[in-house]
Amino acid sequence: MPQLQAVKSSLHSQFSWLPFSHYLFAAADNVVPLLVNEFKQASAVSPIAFSKTKEGFNPVLMMGLKEKDNLLVTAQGEWLGSYVPAYYRSHPFCMAINQRGEALLCFHQDSECVLDYLPPEGMGKHFLVEKELSPELSEIKDFLQTVENTRMASNAFCSSCEDLGLFIPWKIEPKPDAEPLAINGLYCIDENKLKSLPVGQTKSLVDSGAMGAMYYHLSSLHLINHLVLLKAKHEDAAAKEITSSVSPDLFTSARDNDLVDLDW
Repeated sequence: MPQLQAVKSSLHSQFSWLPFSHYLFAAADNVVPLLVNEFKQASAVSPIAFSKTKEGFNPVLMMGLKEKDNLLVTAQGEWLGSYVPAYYRSHPFCMAINQRGEALLCFHQDSECVLDYLPPEGMGKHFLVEKELSPELSEIKDFLQTVENTRMASNAFCSSCEDLGLFIPWKIEPKPDAEPLAINGLYCIDENKLKSLPVGQTKSLVDSGAMGAMYYHLSSLHLINHLVLLKAKHEDAAAKEITSSVSPDLFTSARDNDLVDLDW
């Protein structure tokens, strides 16, 4: 689990950070939280699935075929995809909810990007300027608040799918003679049930934009084959100690990293 600490003027006036230059901090993530507004871009990168917690269902981008194995990150920390999920773009910062339900700006204490001193000018970005968030950190906080606001749409989308009984366990059938895939605990939308919904419910999903998101999800599921291919290339690269053989060209090009507003 990441070690998070809330940014406080009383503690972090001398702290700074370096913008991350690689994605090794994500190398042990086989899934990453995703916003429904990201489905269009993410569906060109890797399978979109759903995880289930006691609070309900949540969308995730599947990036590995086993725990602690992110196939979208090379041994050098290069990202093998045309889209980077919003969850990663603010590293080493994130928002966390405290026991009083307040959203706090936090940072990953164990990140190599975080410095507990102020480096020479031009070599890092300050947490604070005169006890207020620096302009750079204020910009990151604004982005994170936008992400949190957008999360409400994701929660509403998942609640609608759950109310309609659309979620089913994702059972991945391996190709003949292929190695079985041990993937448990992920869910997908039942396309047959989706097609059988009454006309009124279908129209409501289309009008709200939710139907489009559902089909971005469904269209992404076949990319499990890309993960299988990436796994083989990673293994081959490790054996040859040549990780450059893993190429981003395995993916189609879709480089719009902006969040998309959908009405639901």
